[in-house]
Amino acid sequence: MGVIEEYSFLSYQRLDIEQEITTQNFPTHHYNIIVAANVLHATENLSVTIEQIKQLLAPNGLLILLEGTAPTRWLDLIFGLTTGWWRFNDQWRDNYPLLSASQWQTLLENYGFQEVSTITPTAQQGIIIAQNEDFQPSATTQTKRQQWQIEQEEAQAFLQAYQSAEKENRRELLETYIRSKIAKILRIPSPESIDINQPFLELGMDSLTAGELANDLEEHLNISLASTLALEYPTINALVGELETKLSATPDQPPTVPALTETSSPNQTEALEQLSEQQLDALLQEVMQEDESL
Repeated sequence: MGVIEEYSFLSYQRLDIEQEITTQNFPTHHYNIIVAANVLHATENLSVTIEQIKQLLAPNGLLILLEGTAPTRWLDLIFGLTTGWWRFNDQWRDNYPLLSASQWQTLLENYGFQEVSTITPTAQQGIIIAQNEDFQPSATTQTKRQQWQIEQEEAQAFLQAYQSAEKENRRELLETYIRSKIAKILRIPSPESIDINQPFLELGMDSLTAGELANDLEEHLNISLASTLALEYPTINALVGELETKLSATPDQPPTVPALTETSSPNQTEALEQLSEQQLDALLQEVMQEDESL
């Protein structure tokens, strides 16, 4: 081993993170810190990999990752010629082996990690630090993880139905989906009772719940929405019109969030015109307060 033999207080052992931990003579829930540098992305299924890491980590143990977080041409020219670069097969990656820093954060949080922080000193590399949960995951954590999985499956089923439906039927599917999301966030018992032209403000939505809706749609539908969507698209009717545009965007033309300008969609403009001065003032106050807190 050369130089490392001088450090007799260290022990060395090969670990295959894709294989069962208990068959490799590693103690479970034992290690306080795990460091992985540019290695986890090379595994086939990140969900399995993270579960394996949690088997190794002690309660409240730290996971420190160094990972590429953006496509890089020179990497593709070198590693892209190898089969291992493209062997990924999981729900987190569609057409590229690397995750962004925000995707790593979402992945780790969904598997019970707490206090997830990301540091991106360059556009291509990121450091991700996360703390493990308690030794025995609480019922709340397990329920949250199961609920996220259910929502992910529902979103996939919706997207498949939406893409395969006739164009004249897609809007109705989207309205139903958005109604269900809003009903869950605002705890409205009957989603079908929500009027698509009723302002979100009248439904009880504020900047926090609007941000929750935007994050939910971004995560499950893989689109980009501003946290101020209650102001930009203040009704389901207006929001659906924007989502139709984003869901029809091609992969090489990623969807963007348009500014509220004179070129805004008719649905968006009409929805804003329906709001009273008091409603508009309340929405503007929320956005201004949100900006000041950033």
